[in-house]
Amino acid sequence: NDVGETVAIDDGAIVISYTGPDEPAVDTINVEIEHGDDTVTGSTTKMWAVPDLALAQDEDVNLIGTDHTVTATLTLNGEPMVGAEIQLFIDHSVENVPGIGPGGMGEDVDEPLLTNDQGQYSFTYTRTTAGTETIEAFHPDPDGIASEPASLTKTWQTVGDFYDCDAVVEDGESIQGAIDSASEDDLICVTEGTYGENGESIVIDVDGLTLFAIDGPEVTTISSDTSGPGVVGTPGVVGINADGVVLDGFTIDNVDNIDDNQSRAIRVNSSVDGAIIQNNILVNSFRGVQGDWDGQGGDNITIDNNTFNTALGVAGTEQMVNLEITGNTFNTTVEGIGLGEGVDFEITGNFFAASDGDYVADYRDPIVTADLQAIIDTNTFENAVVIDENAIVDA
Repeated sequence: NDVGETVAIDDGAIVISYTGPDEPAVDTINVEIEHGDDTVTGSTTKMWAVPDLALAQDEDVNLIGTDHTVTATLTLNGEPMVGAEIQLFIDHSVENVPGIGPGGMGEDVDEPLLTNDQGQYSFTYTRTTAGTETIEAFHPDPDGIASEPASLTKTWQTVGDFYDCDAVVEDGESIQGAIDSASEDDLICVTEGTYGENGESIVIDVDGLTLFAIDGPEVTTISSDTSGPGVVGTPGVVGINADGVVLDGFTIDNVDNIDDNQSRAIRVNSSVDGAIIQNNILVNSFRGVQGDWDGQGGDNITIDNNTFNTALGVAGTEQMVNLEITGNTFNTTVEGIGLGEGVDFEITGNFFAASDGDYVADYRDPIVTADLQAIIDTNTFENAVVIDENAIVDA
């Protein structure tokens, strides 16, 4: 592949241009300069490489109606290719996505899709029907070697399929009706909405049942104005009457009953073993999570990552064994946590917002000051706190 000619030196520089091959290769370029009786040689290596185009994953599964971001990354010899053109096609019609049209044919756009400083181009879209589609990315390079295309198989699933739900409750339907039809260990998924249940309590009486708000507590509310006459078995807004129940991701609203000292958001029956109450927001109730009115709650109860906007947070804990209260936020006005006679507990990683009331009160006989100090050491308090007789209060 010699150039085959003698090239004159122009201002000390020799410029030789040639076109690379049609496939990856490595060239060694040798140069020999003759000047009078002197000969100088030199060499360099030229690599002709194929750009590498990749999508973030080969396959992915999304819930219909949620956003999916596709990121294509283009590199050459491991370095990002900046300002390079990317073409994207999809075999499903997507609206408002530059360069993507129905049937994978693409659409003309005013500006080409160009990679950023990281050699990436991203777009976000959604789909409202279940199905599977293929997303393909290309890097056209008319002046060199084009990359191999990259593809992603995207599957869109309904709520039931995505979460493997045994039942799905949508706004306007009855959560209690789904519970009444459920079997042991079922997963009931609840979509965004407010569930009033005609002002009645929801009672979970199926062992192992999980009640899960897929969109979270900000947009999924169980609402009831029940306050109860103060007798055993009154369920509050939600009553847990079975073992192994999981209540996850709701706002539990007792509808302006925060001044009624008999009201409670969640009641745990004394016979219950292994309930998990997590990721909920409790509002407008005097009591947040309450054991039975006869002064006994269940065993192996986990209360995790909830927000208590109530007068009392966790109450009625007498005789609870292995009570775990972790990662919660207590915005309580009277008392965050009450330690009842015979309770066995772990209280760690919680946040207690400023309050005129008690943060934790110890009703056991005798009071264990060391336990209260351990709670101070392993939780966070907005204000400085001290132990005053049987309670943790503002300093």
